Amino acid sequence: MYEKMRRRGGSLVPIELERGVPATLVIGYHTAVRILHDPNHFPADPRAWQKTIAPDCPILPMMEWQPCARNSTGSEHERYRRASVDSINGVDLHALHGIVEDIAAPLISAFEGDATAELVKQYAFPLVFAVLNRMIGCPDDVAIRIAQGMRARFDSEADAGKAMDVLDAALSELVELKHEFPGDDITTRLIAHQAKLDDRETKAQVMSLYAAGVEAQRNLIINTLLLMMTDQDLGRACSAAV
Repeated sequence: MYEKMRRRGGSLVPIELERGVPATLVIGYHTAVRILHDPNHFPADPRAWQKTIAPDCPILPMMEWQPCARNSTGSEHERYRRASVDSINGVDLHALHGIVEDIAAPLISAFEGDATAELVKQYAFPLVFAVLNRMIGCPDDVAIRIAQGMRARFDSEADAGKAMDVLDAALSELVELKHEFPGDDITTRLIAHQAKLDDRETKAQVMSLYAAGVEAQRNLIINTLLLMMTDQDLGRACSAAV
């Protein structure tokens, strides 16, 4: 598919995000690098683009501006990024190792006697999501609603507006909880950070962590497991290290 697109349009392919909403898909690595390093011509802030989109456009709730680093430039970007980086850096990596093991063990036990296992659904996703919840300080009942909102937000068949309402309500509950009962977690550190984020900004940073913190780690786990099962030398080395 990408080869066909390259033959037709090179590195820049015209597409529609939604009927009547034109965009350009960048499929060339070097072109993408140049664009990503040129914030003056290609800013991450979507607010200028939003002005060209109808208010009832179904993709707007998913793509509209949020007060977070990924949607900001300049001093705004640095303020949000510093708050997130400092809050993440407060995670105790030594303690996290034990948390990962405690969560992973029962997930493995649930399918270890079966002939087959769906490792994304039964292992990688629940492991990553549960560990991220612990880091963020999110209770299970709130986390379930966050997962539902995030899933529906990226589902082309779902109502993105309703998904964002579910997500916003769950994140609001989490932030309110951490105001009342602070803990040793990322959300509490965001609230207490010298950047003085308001509640909307705090929710936006947490939403960004969920958006960026699940898929990449899930895929790394699955690709590592694939290599362990298909590369005999790596598989033996990993088994010997256990």
